Amino acid sequence: MCLTEIHAVEEATRRLHDAMVSNDAARRELQLLANRDDLTGLMNRRHFMESAATELRRAQRYGRPTAVALGDLDFFKRINDTYGHAAGDAMLQAVARLLQDSVRVSDMVARCGGEEFYAMLPQTTEEEAALWANRVRQAVANLRVPFAEHILSINASFGVASRLADTACPEAMLALADAGEPIDYLTFVPDGEPTLDVNLGREIELLRPLALPIAVISNASLISREDVRRELMSADWVSLKVDAVDSAIWRQNDRPHRSLHLSPILEGLLAFAGHYGGELVTETMLVAGVNDGPRHLRGLAAFLARLQPDRAYLSIPTRPPAEPWVQAPDEEVVNRAYHIPREEVSKVEYLIGYEGNAFAFTGDVEQDLLSITAVHPMREDAVSDYLARAGAGWTAVQRLVAEGQLAAVKYREHAFYLRKLQAPRRGA
Repeated sequence: MCLTEIHAVEEATRRLHDAMVSNDAARRELQLLANRDDLTGLMNRRHFMESAATELRRAQRYGRPTAVALGDLDFFKRINDTYGHAAGDAMLQAVARLLQDSVRVSDMVARCGGEEFYAMLPQTTEEEAALWANRVRQAVANLRVPFAEHILSINASFGVASRLADTACPEAMLALADAGEPIDYLTFVPDGEPTLDVNLGREIELLRPLALPIAVISNASLISREDVRRELMSADWVSLKVDAVDSAIWRQNDRPHRSLHLSPILEGLLAFAGHYGGELVTETMLVAGVNDGPRHLRGLAAFLARLQPDRAYLSIPTRPPAEPWVQAPDEEVVNRAYHIPREEVSKVEYLIGYEGNAFAFTGDVEQDLLSITAVHPMREDAVSDYLARAGAGWTAVQRLVAEGQLAAVKYREHAFYLRKLQAPRRGA
């Protein structure tokens, strides 16, 4: 090879090297842009979730607490509506800079859509995270952002949550922070019977990454099936209905489908209890003159002694029943119903009072009301409390009643609202 050819090869090699370096720098720049929010330069939601999951695994390995905080700018839309979107952008950028200046090198901050921000604080307890969030909240309140001839200001709200990494994933921790309260269970209690869902076991497994206890409330009508028992085994807490141990009383009380028989159900209950490793509870609905007599209660107690649930609940009708003749037993009968099973089961508890008004909401008031009342009626004061928390008025309820979606009924001197059967489609 001549000298000219050698120089040509060297030049080509140099150009190739420069191109590779340039491409590598471009790839890094593209990766950075893909991981960042265009407006604020903070992490975007996708990159935050990926990085947070890595941090949680690290915290799990070393047994360290990790906290998350969720911040939301209060009434941010007013800035956009009053001064324009450029003013809103200026405020978001100012808050982003404040947040970035408020965290350590090991912390992560992200803008996750609109006016919502996330922060992950490794090696931080919930109490420490709450102190941090309060400092940032005060700093945001003191923030003044010049825009044109205006000085903009805003307030922020924060929620925090902290758990060891083996008990929560980023999404679950952020849900806790957003709700501002702990989650006891993720519960399967749909518009009907959960065990009718052929994918119940698969759904439970898909929820496992949330690392939250999973509960299933079942009427036990299909517990005689081995596949149903197998799928319920994966739940952490299971409630099964045991209203009667006598077939005639059972049919009068529960009105089962004619293809169902009590004996296989009772056998299925015993088979399930014999192998189940979670917390098993039973619920017995007492109806006056049907299943509240001493003879039946002794038979129930004998069965519960074989079943040995962790807790046996006794309930009475507290909401409008399907049949007008259904009545709750009086106090003397309820007391007797408590003491007879108590001789056989260590923990027997009443469910004889109104369950309260603590209903969650998603933001769609009318759909939430229809979903709740499809499961059970809502007392009027519960509806009022719900509407107040959702920032809505009674117009939504009145519209649903007028459309035939909801019905108002009286029961025990209280007004209730329940989902109307075969309601017409909205807008039809």
